[in-house]
Amino acid sequence: MITLAAATTDGPTEWLTAIGTLAAVVVALFIALWGDWRTGVRVQAERMQYEQREQLSEAAAVQIVLAEGQGTADPVGSSRLNVAVVNRGRFAITGVEARFRLQAGGNPSLVEPDKTTRIPGFARLDEQLQQGLETIQVDDAYAGRLAPWDRAMWFASDPIADRSKAGWYSVVRWSDRWGIRWEYRLGELYRIQESAAWTP
Repeated sequence: MITLAAATTDGPTEWLTAIGTLAAVVVALFIALWGDWRTGVRVQAERMQYEQREQLSEAAAVQIVLAEGQGTADPVGSSRLNVAVVNRGRFAITGVEARFRLQAGGNPSLVEPDKTTRIPGFARLDEQLQQGLETIQVDDAYAGRLAPWDRAMWFASDPIADRSKAGWYSVVRWSDRWGIRWEYRLGELYRIQESAAWTP
């Protein structure tokens, strides 16, 4: 007796199952990749927010102190305007500059300092290291670089007539470790472009 085996072919059910399985795999892969991408975007946004807060915190740690003084040879009725910049942050700042803003006769102007001096943090050294030595004030101000351990950077103007300095204040600029350029004016901090012009 001879038995013939019936020929079998894949019907539409098998094809639909294969397509459904493939579609499920593609969807699962897409969901996984989408989830990873969203997580990456969220982490990047959080990192950026943290960095911006840290930048602002470091900028706010720079202390600006205004003062007036008169040299022994300065003309009567005049004084020198001074501003001290103290870095109380954790990182060095660079490109420290200052201008004196005057309001003379209703015409505001900015005056460049006559002298810039960096005062290093000599007093913070161990007493044995200080023995027999004196503090050195660096007139070139290390190209505007001010470390947290330095005492201050000091800017002084030429003698200015008393009638011209009413309501004066200082405009100070520096760059932080992230390359952000900052401007301090009347107690406010502003992010500015590196090439921003000085304005009264």
